[in-house]
Amino acid sequence: ALVPEDPRWQRFAESAVDSLLSANPLHLGTWRQALEPVRLALLPPLERAFRSRPDRGRLAAALLADYASDRPGILVNLLLDADESQFAMLWPRVQCLGDETLPVLHRELDLLPPPESKPGERDRAARRQAQAAVALLRLGDDRRTWPLLRNSPDPSCRSYLLHFLGRFGARSEPLIQRLRQESDPSIRQALILALGEYNSKEVSPEARQGV
Repeated sequence: ALVPEDPRWQRFAESAVDSLLSANPLHLGTWRQALEPVRLALLPPLERAFRSRPDRGRLAAALLADYASDRPGILVNLLLDADESQFAMLWPRVQCLGDETLPVLHRELDLLPPPESKPGERDRAARRQAQAAVALLRLGDDRRTWPLLRNSPDPSCRSYLLHFLGRFGARSEPLIQRLRQESDPSIRQALILALGEYNSKEVSPEARQGV
């Protein structure tokens, strides 16, 4: 049996993850189960693969969804850096954790990039906040999502959010309901732009005509 406390895992975790991500898909389930006892040692190299290996990012997301299923902080942090396919892999686990993830998502929205941040760092922060706002909306906690659609001196988060609402799985109904009651012109504009990115299956012709 594998021993999680064995200090040698600190040396071999990286190669174990490389082997796992390169495994024959037919055998992946067997390997995933076999390495379950040492899953915590495998999380750091899996997270690195998730962020830096486009060819293995979706598979890394699937493994992390299992191995970090009881770690809301890790799962949310991954979710906020995820692309669309990775987000879809992680979302069921995040949704199952429910209220446990809310404080982590709210903390992300409280973060302000330092004034000396480079443009790339500010852009990543804006993207993460937009994805946090989508996640909160999908979890039924939308009180901080709509204000992010208001015009502001830095439009980055607003721009990401109006594009991400549909792409990252938010249903159209809450947007339509908000549009009917929203009075801020810039938020209304963003909602209409966001709804314009939903297809006919996501917004029926009748609902679209009503909007």
